[in-house]
Amino acid sequence: MLGCVLELEHYQVLRSRTGRETIALFLAEAPELVLLDLNMPDRSAWEIFDLIHRTRPSVPVILITALSQQQSRAARLGVLLMEKPLDIPLLLEMIRDCVAEPEMEEEQLFPLDAEMDKAPAEPNAIR
Repeated sequence: MLGCVLELEHYQVLRSRTGRETIALFLAEAPELVLLDLNMPDRSAWEIFDLIHRTRPSVPVILITALSQQQSRAARLGVLLMEKPLDIPLLLEMIRDCVAEPEMEEEQLFPLDAEMDKAPAEPNAIR
């Protein structure tokens, strides 16, 4: 669902299901922004955030979580956090604020929301 909303807003969306896929896509595609769900099946999303931050510290990351008590850790690390249920207009505003060049027609985003990836994978399917 989140990927569809972002595509309707003219963002290029890359999707991953696991922490391993997330890291591989991040290194291969060099996205301008990462949306990272804290509920990753095979790795700690905090560990993935740390790798992203060490590799390309200029890339903004917005963490998405249904877990409580993550705000202080996110603030300490200087990362944006949005709690579920998502406030889509607020999330879109956060994304616009994070993207460096507002005049670009298509910004490349990298949403890593485990919730939107629960459906079986279909080639070129929009979820």
